[in-house]
Amino acid sequence: MAFSSKLIVVLVDGLKESTARKCCGFLMGLVEEKRGTLFSVVSELPSLSRPLYEALFTGRVPVTGGFVTNSSQRKAGAASVFDLVKAAGGVTALAGYGWMCELFAHTPYCAAKHKHLAPGNGSAVDAGWFYTRDDLPDTELFAEGDWLIANYSPDFCVIHPMGVDEAGHVSDMGGADADYDRAARNVDWLLAERIPAWLAAGYRVIVTADHGMGEDRSHGGTDAAERRVPCFCFGEGMKGLAVTEEPVKQRYLAAFFARTLGLTPALTMADGAEHIKFAPVYGENPVNRHKKQRTDKGADK
Repeated sequence: MAFSSKLIVVLVDGLKESTARKCCGFLMGLVEEKRGTLFSVVSELPSLSRPLYEALFTGRVPVTGGFVTNSSQRKAGAASVFDLVKAAGGVTALAGYGWMCELFAHTPYCAAKHKHLAPGNGSAVDAGWFYTRDDLPDTELFAEGDWLIANYSPDFCVIHPMGVDEAGHVSDMGGADADYDRAARNVDWLLAERIPAWLAAGYRVIVTADHGMGEDRSHGGTDAAERRVPCFCFGEGMKGLAVTEEPVKQRYLAAFFARTLGLTPALTMADGAEHIKFAPVYGENPVNRHKKQRTDKGADK
């Protein structure tokens, strides 16, 4: 099928909302100039990575869906956005941590078999590149994401850098440390080099996180520093999103990703359509399209 929009999701592991607002000048600049939307998201509990990866892409709540620890080594227990895109005839790609491979492609992860995935590998992820080094430089991860996009032109692509999370875990003051801030700034710079080209290629872009980071160099609990994360949205129709309730529950993002792609969310996905509403864009409404055509003709006179 022809997707109404292609989507790139950048999942910045461990990026809390307050740090994104303070350190991500490029992303915040786009929002300030009304070229995108930013809304607040509250992560599910426990605020741990593997349970939240599943929640983000299936809409399942960890404590009711079964993934409650990082040691749960198995595939996602419900349909994911990757599954929806594949079922609709689209192409999927994922550059991310090995746990993402285990959730959405192959488990257990084996680098010899799964580090590089190509179409026809028997999973919902057509093309993939995975890593297990927590200290892998984000520059390398984004370069692999670039390669996947250039070579496979995916309809749905997830890029999952770990640098911010790693900085929070190893620095003296965790989410309050200067090294953590610098890691967030680095991601912002890497996105500044890519988002304009992605938008020009027709992609919508969403930048969000799984969880934040506490000052004790950890996460998993209920504190706002560990649960409140950003959701930046860019591309056609995204700058006028109407968010009726903040923070938005993280469980609603899977259905939001599906709708961004023009797909109907799976019945197992928590649906927060009443909380995140798309702005109309020309081409979606014949009346608006007619008005734009008349305006364009008048401008040529």
